[in-house]
Amino acid sequence: MLVAVRISTLGVSMIIAGVNLIVTVVLLALLIPQLPVPVLSVMVVAGFILLMLGNVVSVIASLRQKTLRRCTICRLDITGRSFPIWKNPHYESVHHDYSLWLKRWIRTLILIAVPSVAILVSSEYFWLKYGGVYSYLAGLTALSWIAFAFSWSFHYWRKIRGFRRGWKDKHQVLNP
Repeated sequence: MLVAVRISTLGVSMIIAGVNLIVTVVLLALLIPQLPVPVLSVMVVAGFILLMLGNVVSVIASLRQKTLRRCTICRLDITGRSFPIWKNPHYESVHHDYSLWLKRWIRTLILIAVPSVAILVSSEYFWLKYGGVYSYLAGLTALSWIAFAFSWSFHYWRKIRGFRRGWKDKHQVLNP
């Protein structure tokens, strides 16, 4: 159990470091316009790599069969599979709609994220190798990636709130 906690903490730390690096690049670009663009580009790519590796490490940490965690919807302590979460017996029986939605959501995320990472890396490569008009392409790609990440996570948490609200409405105890 201690090893899983350490690995999970490492994953979260990597995610936080990646976000901090990307925010630092944005601030440096705004505050110091003379900073060489290849330096900023390398820092942005490093931030995205840290984000992706942090997510991979977090998923690996959750691969243990039996873990104690809180249900995302009803906040009860549950045990069982933590990856993939939609196959957890609690989610399949109590929150079946959420389980089906999460499976589709993650599949869609992977289908969108993998090609977009390839596009991001190739646009950064063309920018560093050839410069010129590719700098605009790289900037637009990085900006769209950031916008995608924020909108995707906003959509996720909005849906989670909806599932929580629906569960509370169905299981609300009426006081006489």
